[in-house]
Amino acid sequence: MIIRGEANPAPLHPILFFIILMLLSVSWSIASGQEQEPFETIEAGVYYTGQTSSTEFAEFWEPEFGMTGLLMTPFYAGKIYLGGRYTAFHPRDGSLPEFTDIYLHLGWGYAFSPGGKLRWFTSVNVGNDAFIFEMGNLYSKYESELGGGVVSEVSVPIISGMRGSLRAGYHRIFTARRINMVLLSLGVSYTGDTPGWLEGFLP
Repeated sequence: MIIRGEANPAPLHPILFFIILMLLSVSWSIASGQEQEPFETIEAGVYYTGQTSSTEFAEFWEPEFGMTGLLMTPFYAGKIYLGGRYTAFHPRDGSLPEFTDIYLHLGWGYAFSPGGKLRWFTSVNVGNDAFIFEMGNLYSKYESELGGGVVSEVSVPIISGMRGSLRAGYHRIFTARRINMVLLSLGVSYTGDTPGWLEGFLP
């Protein structure tokens, strides 16, 4: 990544907040017996994602557009998911290049229903942030960094099998000077039974 220098640790309070949410959701889910058979269903979701940085990164670039896609299924404990997030960044200074960040990740979390049809899902994820810088003259520069984050989501049913969701998250990119992102997403997901041909490949 272009920003270099001494490490800039993230404040602990956002991470601790999401860890507390995770522990609460795990405890509630176990106590209420809200579990499914592993790989019984597949949930596909797409979300518009806005974000802002809590570090000096925000002084150089601003996000223009972001989308997140997820595939999630029940696991032996909680749920696992495969996700991808695309974000385009525009420089505040014309001397810097535009770039896109593609974050591919794996996640795990717990979901429970605190009451009625409301669902609360809290998770952690880890993956790779791929940066593609537009350098001009049809030339692009590629960089890759480790990333990870925590997400909490509330959702309600819209129609049969479909839910509307509001997600809030905290993402950290492990560049030389850490980049810390606060994420807010709005979208929909659809849940269906796992196809029989796919179940044969799953443990």
